[in-house]
Amino acid sequence: MSLATTHDHPTLPYGYPQLADQTVERNVFFEPQMLAPALDHLAPEGVQFCVAAEPETGIALAAMPVARAQGRYGPLPTPVPLTVWHHPYSMVGTPLISTDEPDLALQKLLAKALDRRDGPPVLLMPMIRVDGPFWPLLQDILKATGRRYRVLESYQRAGLNVTDPKAVTLRKLIGKKSAQSIRASRRKLQERGTLDHNTATHPADIEAALERFFALEAGGWKGRTGTALSSIGHEGFARDTILALAETGRSRVDIMTLDGTPVAATLSICAGSKKAPLWMPWKTAYDETHADAAPGSVALHDLTEALLTQSAQTNTPFLLDSLAGPESVIANRLWRHPWSFVDVIVDLKPGGSAAFRPIIMAETARRSAYLTAKAARRAVKARNRKRR
Repeated sequence: MSLATTHDHPTLPYGYPQLADQTVERNVFFEPQMLAPALDHLAPEGVQFCVAAEPETGIALAAMPVARAQGRYGPLPTPVPLTVWHHPYSMVGTPLISTDEPDLALQKLLAKALDRRDGPPVLLMPMIRVDGPFWPLLQDILKATGRRYRVLESYQRAGLNVTDPKAVTLRKLIGKKSAQSIRASRRKLQERGTLDHNTATHPADIEAALERFFALEAGGWKGRTGTALSSIGHEGFARDTILALAETGRSRVDIMTLDGTPVAATLSICAGSKKAPLWMPWKTAYDETHADAAPGSVALHDLTEALLTQSAQTNTPFLLDSLAGPESVIANRLWRHPWSFVDVIVDLKPGGSAAFRPIIMAETARRSAYLTAKAARRAVKARNRKRR
């Protein structure tokens, strides 16, 4: 089995950059520009590459970072599955599969994962895009090789999918009511000072813009709760990622200022291909002292308008994945073409393994506990609102 631990990094599997460029479905989170900083700054012990390589040349034909899902089920005495590794800033879990005989490449990758002897032959695959080419390919291969699988969860993220950006306006995309709300918020901000929107796309400009973003984020609720990038020491990861992607024009930092002071900012990354770039507002921050004027919504509106204009000028589809949770009010109001995803669990052993059923039961219990806790938080918020 081809393995490269985080200690071997930055030596990615042989041929990995070429695989990332010629994969069945692009996944920016597993491309070297994002994966290398993640391995440097975020990866715990035990993260490895599972690689299917060409026998004669050793060139990677399929690859995915993996780890054992230690602690996933708490104190339950449950077998620990293998999982496609992701971190809090990674929002797509699709492995890289070569476009050259993809069926064979995926079969070899599953066989390599099965060959592991560090735990049961069960693989968790989170955040697989339903509308992409990988999901039907995976289903076909699992059926052909006699492997069981179960969809653990299906969900959607707000987004946009415009095949002809020259034929639409942003107002038409977001709807009359949302457009009116944005205009009202913009007027409220403009009553307080001069409102400007600044965009950094070149590495030299991005470095300064990133520092402004980190400061704005740390000054808000994320800073108070200790979840801001700078609060948990993850600004180095974000900086390395954004700068690496900027070298090929695949990142931008947008900052909205009021009399020169940042009031909202967005770090955006670009996935997809040159013919169909897929933009993702990756991290956002805003000044809570102006929360009544919704500066974050205004900034995201302006970002969307800029990207729509760019798509029209380059005559490419306008694709946007919000990366937001299904319940995000702002995202669902602004971006109305949802992307569908599934979390999948795969029994790697053809014919079935003994560990598959207890892991399914543990996943069901885990999901139930999550929903119960979520309902309890909602009830507390509802009570607090009534008391006000």
